[in-house]
Parts: sequence; structure tokens; C-alpha cells
Amino acid sequence: MKKFISSAAALALAAGLLLPFSAFADTTGGGTVTADLLNLRTEADISSESKLVIPYGAFVLIEGATDNWYKVLYNGVEGYVSGDYITFSETLDTAASATGTVLGSDVRLRATPNGTVIGWCQTGDSVSVSGVSGEWLKVTTASGAQGYISSSYVSLTTQTLTGSQAVSTAMQYLGCSYCWGGTSPTTGFDCSGFVYYIYSEIYGQELSRTAQGMYDDNGVSVSKDELKAGDLVFFGYSASSVTHVGIYIGDNKFIHSSTDDKGVIISELNSDYYTSMYVGAKRLVEA
Repeated sequence: MKKFISSAAALALAAGLLLPFSAFADTTGGGTVTADLLNLRTEADISSESKLVIPYGAFVLIEGATDNWYKVLYNGVEGYVSGDYITFSETLDTAASATGTVLGSDVRLRATPNGTVIGWCQTGDSVSVSGVSGEWLKVTTASGAQGYISSSYVSLTTQTLTGSQAVSTAMQYLGCSYCWGGTSPTTGFDCSGFVYYIYSEIYGQELSRTAQGMYDDNGVSVSKDELKAGDLVFFGYSASSVTHVGIYIGDNKFIHSSTDDKGVIISELNSDYYTSMYVGAKRLVEA
């Protein structure tokens, strides 16, 4: 089975027992991101390339430290993050309750930590987490079975993404360049690449890559007069010919990667052009 991010850090945060970077500079364990967006870099250097961006509140497995940098594993990607934006946490014997999702097939549910196997969990199974013992999580499954699962195979539900949060993140990329096929701030974005980067690359939402795919396959349709922050707004010649997508920010405005000369901008939804090309809207998350 593949190992995933340790969940002990999340429970430590919930219990409010956190210790600073300096106290555990030579220790492996878990941590939580305290910056709005934190670059996961290829090297322990502010000038090194960013592999991806980790959102606020995410939990990472800390593998080691050098100077004021942590070497971490996040969603299966290894890299370095500044210790200024990570709070290290100890493993606790008890913790506040939380929910989680099993990551891995045929994960053993044990009567005690590393004890007798009393059942099995599968990928996607939901569990209620009520405590930690070493690297083991005390859980209750959806069927009511109680036992322990290795924290390596549970992803805790740490926060619920809201449309307002997605908008706040998107606004940080105002002015980024346009690039056909682009999906990152370093290369630039096309319209769907910008939306994909915010919702999928940063926040891990399952999302199609093209504007047409997003309109066809993702979210729940909402009427124009019910739009909320974070909703996707689509434009084109018809529902089967969607050519553009942006993120509604409120007040009849949306943010999008527009054209070669404009890049990521804010536009009026009720302008003549966008009114004539408006196709519909989809809601991915609640406002």
C-alpha cells in the first residue's frame, strides 16, 4: 500500500497543542501550513522553482529539516517549504474528534494499535477519528466498527473549501499573463487553465481541464440571478459550444484569464459582450 500524509498533525492542531519550528528542527513528524499559499520548492532556497502551491490549513508530513526549511511530503509530492510558515505538532495520545477518508485498499482495522485485525477498510471509506496513539488513529467506521488504523492511510477532513475562499485565492493572480494551454502562474493561464489551477491544483477539487468539460461534467447548474462567489460562469455560442470560463466574485463581476494582452483581469458580467455570450453557471462549492 502507498503511504500518504500523516494525520497526527491535524489532530494535534485540533487539540491546540502545537510547538514552534525551532523546538523540533531535528525531528520528523507532521505540520500545518499557516500561510495563505505556500510554495513547495525543489530546493531549500527561496529562489528555487516552485513545484506546486499548498493552501492554508493543509497538513504535511515532515521528513527532515535544514536551516529554516522543512523537507516535506504533500499529496505524494516531495519538496521544501519555509519553516516560517509551518507549525510542527507532536503526536498526541488523545485528540479532538475529526472525520477522515481512507486512502488505500484493504487497510487493516485493528483492535489495538498494531494489534489483532478485526476488519478492513477500502479507499474512500469515511471514518470518524477520536484519538491518536503513536502513529495510529482511533476511528469509528460508517458501519459502527471501532478500532485503530495507521495514520499513513487516512486523510483528515481539515477544512471545507468555500467559494469565497476560492475567490480570495484567485484574486492573488490578478495580472498574471495569458498563455494558451497554460495552467500555472509561471507560464501563464488560458481561461480554463486558470480555473483548473485554482480549484484543482491548489484545492484538489476534481475538475475537467477544458471550459466545455467543466460545463458538461462538473458542479451543479445555477441561474444567473442566484450566482454566488466562487461559481463558474461560462460563455460561448451555445451549451455545446462553450469557449470561455471565469470565476464569479460577486457584484456582477468575474475574474478570468482573458486575452494575450490582458491576462488575468476582472470583467463586468453584465457588459454587452459577456451578456450576449453568456451560456450558464455551475457551482462547485458553497459560498
